[in-house]
Amino acid sequence: MIIILMISSALTFFSEDNTEEQEYNDYVFINNNGIWLTTYENQRLTFEYSPKELEYFLLQNFDITPITYLVLNKPYDINQYEVQRLTAFLRLKGVNVQFACLPNQECQDDTLLVASCEGEYLVMNLKQAQENSVVKENNCITLNHGDNRVIDRISYKILGIMD
Repeated sequence: MIIILMISSALTFFSEDNTEEQEYNDYVFINNNGIWLTTYENQRLTFEYSPKELEYFLLQNFDITPITYLVLNKPYDINQYEVQRLTAFLRLKGVNVQFACLPNQECQDDTLLVASCEGEYLVMNLKQAQENSVVKENNCITLNHGDNRVIDRISYKILGIMD
């Protein structure tokens, strides 16, 4: 009896499935131990939040331009995880990402371009903040980044998974 109980416990343990599946705009998302996976143009992408978890996070309409300037504010650096993810998603859509500064802003690097919100290209300004928000002004989008909800939400927009 003890042997049967041990075997059935082991089988129950191994059969537990820690995955959840959601469909969103013809994309299948699988939650595997807290990470959401989907396939996009034959590539496996990972997210911390599913699109359904971010539906409340509305964005103003904006267009991704062939060249997009990414403004980093201290203490960000180009190698930071969120910056790499955002850059990778933009490049996946064929966007040429250029790191830049805004006018009247202290640049971290003298070789960076100065991008204007009045220009023809999109400028994404990534700032650390307590609260998540996205503010659009002319051709500038300020991503106030409290956690990775902002990065995931803007990434879904860039990829066309969410509006």
